[in-house]
Amino acid sequence: MPKAGAGPVHPVRWSALLAAAAFVVAAFVGCATSPELPPPPQEEDEYLAGPAGEPIEIDYLFPGDDEPTPITAELYEAMVLIQGDILLGSLEELTNAASGLGTQSHAVPAAGSYWPATTASAPYLYEVPYEVSSDFSDDYVDDVIEPAIAHWQDETNLRFVPRSGEADYVEIVVVNGRCWSEAGRQGGRQELGLDESSCTSIGTVVHELGHAAGLKHEQQRPDRGDYVTIREENVKPGKIGNFDIFQSGLPLGPYGYDSVMHYSTTAFGITDADGNKLTTIESLGGAINPSSRLTDLDLAGVRRLYPERDLPIVDITLPAATTTLDEGELVRFEAQAVMAPTIDYQDLNYFWSYENNLGVPVTFGSGDTVSHSFCDGPRDVTVEALVLGMGVIATDTVRVNVSDLGLTGPPAKCGISVQIDEPLAGAVYAEGEAFDLVAVIDDDHPETEDPLYPVTWRLNDPDSGTIVGTGLHSSTKLGAGQHTIFVTYGAASDSVEVTVVEAGTPPVASISDPADETLFTWSELDGVNPYLDINFAGSASDAQDGALSGSALVWQTRFEASGAYDQKGTGTSPTLRFGMSSGTTRYDVRLSATDADGMTSTALIQVVIVWPPS
Repeated sequence: MPKAGAGPVHPVRWSALLAAAAFVVAAFVGCATSPELPPPPQEEDEYLAGPAGEPIEIDYLFPGDDEPTPITAELYEAMVLIQGDILLGSLEELTNAASGLGTQSHAVPAAGSYWPATTASAPYLYEVPYEVSSDFSDDYVDDVIEPAIAHWQDETNLRFVPRSGEADYVEIVVVNGRCWSEAGRQGGRQELGLDESSCTSIGTVVHELGHAAGLKHEQQRPDRGDYVTIREENVKPGKIGNFDIFQSGLPLGPYGYDSVMHYSTTAFGITDADGNKLTTIESLGGAINPSSRLTDLDLAGVRRLYPERDLPIVDITLPAATTTLDEGELVRFEAQAVMAPTIDYQDLNYFWSYENNLGVPVTFGSGDTVSHSFCDGPRDVTVEALVLGMGVIATDTVRVNVSDLGLTGPPAKCGISVQIDEPLAGAVYAEGEAFDLVAVIDDDHPETEDPLYPVTWRLNDPDSGTIVGTGLHSSTKLGAGQHTIFVTYGAASDSVEVTVVEAGTPPVASISDPADETLFTWSELDGVNPYLDINFAGSASDAQDGALSGSALVWQTRFEASGAYDQKGTGTSPTLRFGMSSGTTRYDVRLSATDADGMTSTALIQVVIVWPPS
């Protein structure tokens, strides 16, 4: 039926006939549970069924084009349809010379094709005023039309509101034997036509409302050749025009084989001798199974047209904020970006990063889905949505709190260790004599020297033994006998055996040269060998043995507070060799003295070697 009060022709705003799909959308503003929609009939799309019209060749001017495009349409009861259910208007509107079938009357800006936001600030909602003809039965309105509208409102930011005088609106009218809709916001009154006996499913009305919102059929995408093949030999005579592609459509994301906007595989197909409809759309990928409701990819496409916030957007949808997990546990991250419809989704990528304990950014993956494990500590994980040629368009951050819960073994990068520096293994002490308990730790938090866990010293048993000290530096006294001293740091431990005798005097060791914290530079190299030799002087003595010398004095070095000591020399005046390294390197130098009774003492200094020389 012609539109009431039709004025100058309002052609379809083809830039609004958009293919659905992009990224999985977890939730929309005002999201609620939608009514369960029944599966669609698979034999034939309801919106393509019904009496056939006559093929008609017309020239149609799409927005942005300078010249009209010849298209094959369908003339049904004086209405011009394409693709089976998209209404272009009445034949009178499209051919009336007085309408001025030219650029000015048809080239409507694309922005006018979408329904406007009715909220001034985010979260945005978009209203589609509508009227329902009183010619429909109450049961059809209650059981088919209203559930379809509710589905759109529950899942998207569009709100279909009863018209209260708005100039632009959709009128849902009774038509004979067919289902159709004009596409996108047309301006003024526009029709969505339904026949109660032909358009019986909620999913069919969901589909037609999709056209009114601005969605095009999925299989009409300009890039459809990458996803499906049209079997033209199986298409009914005069119907091949329903598979025409118009380049002005905008694919919004990955191809949706199950989109509510997709034809079934036998759409417009001929019937063979056995009564079977032949395949007209053959998949090159996934199974074609049109849904009766908006799919995740449909919703993502709609979100690009009707976003709840200013575009562009990227949201981390998994995991939830402030998630707590075990050190080493693999955690899955997912993100969804929402961009303007004109940006090609194929140019989009995601990059994931966090700052390590030194504040250095670490990129650990790309793509909308990644997995990663972390060492303990709070981790602020950031995703960047990047578009080729545009750079980073949006970011989002989620915090995950990583703790050593003991549920999984920490990864190698999160290694934790503790090592006893003093007492020395096999050391001998006098009963009642206080001796030092010194440990060094290594963990995945180089930014701090403070222990992440308690450092506990125990006698003879690492779990239940008597506590004889706490912390990295402590001291204790023990009774005579053989003792095993344990130190624990988180899940790491170390131990040494010592002997305590009833009486004795330990030696006293000292390092006289160089002084503690002496600075050396590689300018002192001989120009040939990649190492630096440094002369040291030290001594030790006790009351019984006097001055100690030779192998009783052992010199050891290591990188500052890192791992085990390496023996480098003996005696009172050794020359110790240090390999070349860049930057500033600090070394621990330890002199250990052992007297004839096995009693020991140590002296410790640090030397600093710098390259390049200042």
